[in-house]
Amino acid sequence: MSTAVMERPERNEVVAYMPVMSVQQAIQRFRALQEFRAEMKEGHDYGTVPGSSKPTLLKPGAEKLCTFFGLSVPEPVIVEKIEDWTGREYGEPFFYYLIRQDLERNGKVVASQMGSCNSMESKYRYRWVPEHEIPAGMPASSLKKRSGALWEPDFAIQKGETGGKYGKPAEYWKQFRDAIQARQATRVDKVSRNGKLIVGWEIDGTLFRVPNPDICDMVNTILKMSQKRAIVAATLIAVNASEYFTQDIEDVAEHEPAEQARETEPRQPVQEKVQEQVQQPKQEYLHPAQVEELYKLIRATGTDEKKFCERYKIASVAELHLRDLPDALELLRRKQQLVTLQKELRDLAASVGESEENIVHYFNKPITAMTPEELKILIGKLKEALKIPAPVANGTGQAAESEIAF
Repeated sequence: MSTAVMERPERNEVVAYMPVMSVQQAIQRFRALQEFRAEMKEGHDYGTVPGSSKPTLLKPGAEKLCTFFGLSVPEPVIVEKIEDWTGREYGEPFFYYLIRQDLERNGKVVASQMGSCNSMESKYRYRWVPEHEIPAGMPASSLKKRSGALWEPDFAIQKGETGGKYGKPAEYWKQFRDAIQARQATRVDKVSRNGKLIVGWEIDGTLFRVPNPDICDMVNTILKMSQKRAIVAATLIAVNASEYFTQDIEDVAEHEPAEQARETEPRQPVQEKVQEQVQQPKQEYLHPAQVEELYKLIRATGTDEKKFCERYKIASVAELHLRDLPDALELLRRKQQLVTLQKELRDLAASVGESEENIVHYFNKPITAMTPEELKILIGKLKEALKIPAPVANGTGQAAESEIAF
């Protein structure tokens, strides 16, 4: 019985591996990848981060490329992991995952790459907070700091709560109100998880790096990030997409897009951004100064802010659309006129010794429910009793009224 033995080539022997496809097929494949690349969406399939020469491939884009090239994605394999929940072994809770991701076609492995992630990476181990959120006993002078943006919802700035769950120092709220008044704040709206628009303001501030006290809450995120890194790496190799994409900052671009932009791109002064917004020909929302004046009118007239917002179907006064401003001003001016007339009526009644109970019997309604015309009638009767001359007409047949400047 003979045994066939396959001899390995000598170390210096040259082995010629022939292409598995023709040049024409390779060109067609290259062009197909180019065309598909053009159809991928920035911000979803890939991201562009300042400082990187190539866009970074994101997980949705990797999955689309796998589908386009007919690659199946088996369940990722955990090659190695460390889960120290109590910090007994490493002095603090520590989590590490090494993932292998295979890509197959027709049951054969086309590419296999590793991806890892651990809780010692700065984006998980630390977080950036304003000074008032620094844990007690941790001096700010000992912490790494950087310039950054502070953002708060408009309704929170107006309330300025200093106690309770969402309370913050009075100085913190004051810097927002001062910046808005000085037109040095930038309006930045956000969308809540339920899709509701949240109007807010952003100002320049200082952020401090503190340890993340809730690192155990990040375990699933760390595991998923290692899986993302593995599938992106395998996809780039399998479909030869490294010419178009990188994965070096895939996790940064997807996990912390805003923070990465602040770290790598010079921050534009807030004042410049406000000026750019003011110069735009079409302004859909109110300027900070207009918002502040509206708040003053609402407070001066005793207007119920909640009902005001319900009228215009907004969550806060700052959300008022520019097209609704004339109607809102007219509403508040009428309310201002009513408040002025009501005060004048009460003052005159007190001068002649009439009680409010006697006055309201004239129209059988309280003073706050009377129309401007009814208030003027009663004011006229009281002035007759005091022999006060009627106001001089303004030439239109109506008593002169002071305009509310806005």
